[in-house]
Amino acid sequence: PIEDEAGGQRFSLETLRPLVTGNGGRPAKLLVVNFPHNPTGCLPSRAEWAEIVQLCRAHGTWLFADEMYRWLERSDEQRLAPAVSAYPERGVSLGGVSKSLGMPGARIGWLASADDGLMARIAELRDWTTICSSAPSQLLGLVAVRARRRLADRANAIVEAGRAHVAAAIESRPDLF
Repeated sequence: PIEDEAGGQRFSLETLRPLVTGNGGRPAKLLVVNFPHNPTGCLPSRAEWAEIVQLCRAHGTWLFADEMYRWLERSDEQRLAPAVSAYPERGVSLGGVSKSLGMPGARIGWLASADDGLMARIAELRDWTTICSSAPSQLLGLVAVRARRRLADRANAIVEAGRAHVAAAIESRPDLF
């Protein structure tokens, strides 16, 4: 993210474009993004997201999206399509219950891709590196996904309250900020 005119953070497609295209050299093999961005909450617009997807598609670049903060957007209208949906050929989405659903101890997450070969390779690697997650965590994760809207609303209320406290603290100390 870069600073916008109001002093906030915004996404910069201008900065990203030469990194993906290789500026005349070899294009990137993989683009990793994190939206909503941690820690800024920055999101590209839907038009910018479509351009990112098109940029990756045009250069054969894989798009790996860390979507752990999905559902913590300030409004539903800001929510972007998952990478796996926006770019089925080479999009990979990473999600989980720890951040936006408020269950960090459960350690339950997922990868989604329409590429069966990639998913088979990932499953093979996982089989060699991970025994399994706990059955209670899996069950709680399922319950959380089914109650996603309510849990995300709760998490968003906590985030907004924190944002208000930080804003008040900054306003109370103009000598520091």
